[in-house]
Amino acid sequence: MSFDLPPLDGTAMPAFVTADDCKRWLDEQTQTKPVVLQGQLCEQIELLNRQAVMPRERFGILETLRPQIAFVQEEVSKHYAAKPLPFLASEAEAFAATAALWQAVVVGYLRCLDDASADAVAEQTQATLAERVLATLHAAQIDSVRGYTQSGSRHWSRLHQSLAFAERLGAATMPVNDKARYGEQEAVTPLSVYAEAMLLDTASAHEFSARQLKWVVRWARRWSGKLVLRNDLPTDLRAVPLNIDLDSALPPSPLPIRNAGQARFLDTSELAASIQARLAALAEGRPPAKLQLGDDCPQPECEQMLRHLYQRWCKGGTQRPTDRHATSEVIELAAGFEPIWFQISGNPFKPPSARSSDEILRHEREELATFGDIRGRHDTTTTDLGKLRAVSNWQSVNEGATGLRLVRTANAGGIRIGAGQLIAVKKPDAAAFSPASVSWLMLDDGGLLHAGVQLMPGAATAVAVRNAGLNVAKEKWHPAFLLTADQLPLQMVLPAGMFRTGRIIEVAGGPARQYKLTQLVEGSDHFERVVVG
Repeated sequence: MSFDLPPLDGTAMPAFVTADDCKRWLDEQTQTKPVVLQGQLCEQIELLNRQAVMPRERFGILETLRPQIAFVQEEVSKHYAAKPLPFLASEAEAFAATAALWQAVVVGYLRCLDDASADAVAEQTQATLAERVLATLHAAQIDSVRGYTQSGSRHWSRLHQSLAFAERLGAATMPVNDKARYGEQEAVTPLSVYAEAMLLDTASAHEFSARQLKWVVRWARRWSGKLVLRNDLPTDLRAVPLNIDLDSALPPSPLPIRNAGQARFLDTSELAASIQARLAALAEGRPPAKLQLGDDCPQPECEQMLRHLYQRWCKGGTQRPTDRHATSEVIELAAGFEPIWFQISGNPFKPPSARSSDEILRHEREELATFGDIRGRHDTTTTDLGKLRAVSNWQSVNEGATGLRLVRTANAGGIRIGAGQLIAVKKPDAAAFSPASVSWLMLDDGGLLHAGVQLMPGAATAVAVRNAGLNVAKEKWHPAFLLTADQLPLQMVLPAGMFRTGRIIEVAGGPARQYKLTQLVEGSDHFERVVVG
């Protein structure tokens, strides 16, 4: 089996070629900043990958470096994880450096695995090597998702090749200890680590916030052992399997893969039963922490996430709306509460107590139309009209009644957006901007930025809101939007954190009154869309 590794032609020697030398080198780097140490680790491992080193020493070196690698990768990922796209230059550099180090480590472990396939080594050793390759690939995949970036074909090819290697030796389900990655939990297997990667991809993880991604990674790790690898589809399927081709460079699919060289099926029936049981317990009021879901998963978001995963992991994903059709239009996009408030109302947001009189507002509109800015000092608020007016042009790929798929080049500059963000879009034939949200975001390996956009129903009115109550006068006003649509209850778009069932809010700007918040329809770390009454 060929892993397409670089040749052993290194002329420059690394700082170490034995595990003992590696330990001494590592001890000398204790004061090095993570971003600097990351570069040094990558350089040394890449040099090592081109040297003919005894397999035992190569493995020992990688195991010695592994905890420090995990530390610097986690630290550097903070520079780009969950940041809006396109990246700033410093964020792009951090992401590229993180990917390069993972790539170097994968090649190192693949070199060990390649040597093991040529020598008669124990099955347990081969299982351990396969698990290390798979675990490193999965770690790289997590960091790709953190950066809203698509894993390339080489990633999937190496995942499939490593599992096929373990399967051929009968080591795919052999228990392996991996305390550096999994702590003191029960031993994992090459198959369970491979299944983690498949579950992460199938979850449509590019839709998640950093907090939600943390849950999904944890749950996939806990439940990956429930997936069973099969050569043939069972006749009594209780869940839709994940289809894979070990000869391919393709991610898993809920649909059969045509002309598969080595077709395999990950049976999710046991996983489906486990998720169904937890959903039932949550419906009965059991707290998520008691169901091993974590104490950082509040309701109702925990149940919503579980239902999302159940659909994608066990039911074949979501059905594409039948009204979707291909389009090719230029779509204007604005992002953020205050810029959207400006685009919809025609004025900068001002709290009601600080708003100008009708006469001043009329003068401001006239100045905006004539001079492009507000020249009079009608109030003490300084507004950056350039930021409020800023929009980006995207190209539509397809659209339907409830959503759009947009694309643009990542290096075109403009407004940066992230998954779960509140935006507003305007089609060429539309009279006004309409509020929407970014369902998912992904940068492909060709430099194109893709975004899934969920449209919000009805016509939007820009309003101001604040919590009502005994201390209402001290409450801060926030920009918000009132949504009115035929045959739908009245809805509002609020800043994140305002929703609480039964909470009373005061609204100004539309029909001034108080509303009760009754139901959370959609929410993220940026906003909440709620039903009001």
